[in-house]
Amino acid sequence: MHQAALLGGMIRDAPHYGWDVAQPVQHDWKKMAEAVQNHVKSLNWGHRVQLQDRKVKYFNIKASFVNEHTISGVTKGGKETLLSAEHIVIATGGRPKYPTHIEGALEYGITSDDIFWLKDSPGKTLVVGASYVALECAGFLTGLGLDTTVMMRSIPLRGFDQQMSSLVTEYMASQGTHFLKHCIPSRVQKLPDGQLQVTWEDLTSGIENVGTFDTVLWAIGRIPETRSLNLENAGINTNPNSQKILVDAQEATSVPHIYAIGDVAEGRPELTPTAIMAGKLLAQRLCGQSSDVMDYSNVPTTIFTPLEYGCVGLSEEEAIAHYGEEHVEMVCLRKPPQLVLGLHLLGPNAGEVTQGFALGIKFGASYKQVMQTVGIHPTCAEEVVKLRISKRSGLDPTVTGC
Repeated sequence: MHQAALLGGMIRDAPHYGWDVAQPVQHDWKKMAEAVQNHVKSLNWGHRVQLQDRKVKYFNIKASFVNEHTISGVTKGGKETLLSAEHIVIATGGRPKYPTHIEGALEYGITSDDIFWLKDSPGKTLVVGASYVALECAGFLTGLGLDTTVMMRSIPLRGFDQQMSSLVTEYMASQGTHFLKHCIPSRVQKLPDGQLQVTWEDLTSGIENVGTFDTVLWAIGRIPETRSLNLENAGINTNPNSQKILVDAQEATSVPHIYAIGDVAEGRPELTPTAIMAGKLLAQRLCGQSSDVMDYSNVPTTIFTPLEYGCVGLSEEEAIAHYGEEHVEMVCLRKPPQLVLGLHLLGPNAGEVTQGFALGIKFGASYKQVMQTVGIHPTCAEEVVKLRISKRSGLDPTVTGC
């Protein structure tokens, strides 16, 4: 969907490059949704085939613990199967959270899980939340030509570099996404014409406001799929607040032969690639092929907003908190060897750029080494190896030429 929105922008820009494209360009939601759904189904089928090829037994059952070595699985038809194992790995992930304390939230709202399966366009949409999921959804909806509003209680992209976070939302606003800042919804009602009437409070002024939308999308965080696992039957400890499973560096829970990886584990990045790598390393350890454990430092990621935001390492705030403001410059140490502590890039294809530089930062690249790297021209990535103006200097970093 992010790609669909980007393609729409390219088509609108095409006349400036000599292409004769009739404007305005119309988007067919049904056709796009069908393509997305078919792709997801093909991925699921591919996973099933790979499991079968590798002689892995697959059970389509809802599982819960009977004891520390036994799982009870129930099919949709109610048939129970008991499975026992020497080692058990929990990788149930998480689900989007609904604000059940808000009237009408569950009855009339949807989440990011649902939007990919909508057969019809969501129309005028209110996205509630300030997470990367909220901004990604709002970004591609705006890019597809839909009237989209983001309602945020506080700051966008908490935990990410806040200067970059502000640039993300500023660009989104310039492209047509509306923002209701410092606001919280209190009620969602369905009107006779099918539209949704949302009531919210402006936390700055204390004034109550009302607006109508076709769709309300909740993107206020995720909850781990642990509540139905009966973890207490196996003696597995969880964080009482987050409900995530407590694990050690080996991914082991409080029960040594039971492991948890991915979003369900406490303190782990909620990123699919980290869960995949952690799972591979765990499998290798269990089979005696390796003793390597997952290194969760300097994990790169990208937020696929209209202008992508890629990052790896520490944010400016984290670097200053850890090393002190006097020791940090351009998110690298000021004193030799000036190790690069973090890279933050906002621009086209930021994910591709960040993936490349992540290798250098992972293995201790210094600012000098980055500056000694020859850039590829013309690319966005070359701007990283041309960073010679520090934020502290106060100089204008605007690029005016090659």
